[in-house]
Amino acid sequence: MTKLLSAATLFLLILTTSCQDTRQERTAAIDSMQGVLANVSKRTEEINPQLLEKYIKNVSDKLNEVELLDSLTVDQMDAVREFQSLPGRFENCLKTTSEVKASLNESRQQLLNLRKDVEAGVWHTDSLNQFLETEFLYITDLDESMDEVIAQLNASFDAFEALDSKIERLLKDNTIKE
Repeated sequence: MTKLLSAATLFLLILTTSCQDTRQERTAAIDSMQGVLANVSKRTEEINPQLLEKYIKNVSDKLNEVELLDSLTVDQMDAVREFQSLPGRFENCLKTTSEVKASLNESRQQLLNLRKDVEAGVWHTDSLNQFLETEFLYITDLDESMDEVIAQLNASFDAFEALDSKIERLLKDNTIKE
């Protein structure tokens, strides 16, 4: 969040000093946005789709076994329901990460185009400031999306750890009774 605040502060400072707009200030804003974009890109690469697919398969396999059980207590059913939510949560993280990755190249290209325009001085100040602000907001959304993915993954991994042993015990206890 601090990286976002410092980038936002720099960006707003540049936009509000219209009397002293310079190419260097706009280039600095673009550099700042490219830094945030690089961080977003790094975080998308840290998400391991194969690992998430293994978790999804593990949960699905155990749920298939649970379906064969005759009766469950209310507490057991609550654990099973929460366990059932995990594949969807993992898949949502994969989907969002994929969408963010797809947007990264477009944003990189947009920033390169804006940099060229700044260096060439081809934009009217107000128009250029509007494009810079729009791109800044878009990159901020990408960054926030990855914050949400990481938070959801952490919560999902914690839930898996807490529930997996309960499901294992449930399956083991019901196997012994038969």
